[in-house]
Amino acid sequence: MTLVRDGEPELAVLHSPNLKETYVARKGEDTTPIAPSRKLTLDAVVAATSQPPFVTQQPGVAEAAGRSLTAVLGAVAAVRNLGPTSWQVADVAAGRLDFFWQYGRDATNLAGAALIAREAGAVVTTADGVPWTPSAGSFLAAAPALHPRVLEILRQAE
Repeated sequence: MTLVRDGEPELAVLHSPNLKETYVARKGEDTTPIAPSRKLTLDAVVAATSQPPFVTQQPGVAEAAGRSLTAVLGAVAAVRNLGPTSWQVADVAAGRLDFFWQYGRDATNLAGAALIAREAGAVVTTADGVPWTPSAGSFLAAAPALHPRVLEILRQAE
């Protein structure tokens, strides 16, 4: 659940009954004591990606996803899709995944998770490196030390 004010997420709660875990974030304060990965290099990184619902209605998104997957696979230890988009982004916030990226608009799944990741200390931008907003056409959440290198890989893939 995400509270959005003036187009920006203000409060987010993600809950997994199966895992018995809950992430909570309020803009300006990290209310869940988590932190992103502290890895410095890509060789042991586990990344995740997904695609937005109705990807076929977003021209060029599938192609961009394919190019980026090829590029990222050659640079990291593993790439996974571990289920719900929002939970994968929260796993970046908690350091279970090192980064998550996606092409296409998907504000419903990303807005709350983006807030959780930001408040935990992850860097959240588009694949071009500009601050992510719910209307953006791409998404990247990464551990701070890894973010510049991931941006470089994604830019080269385009």
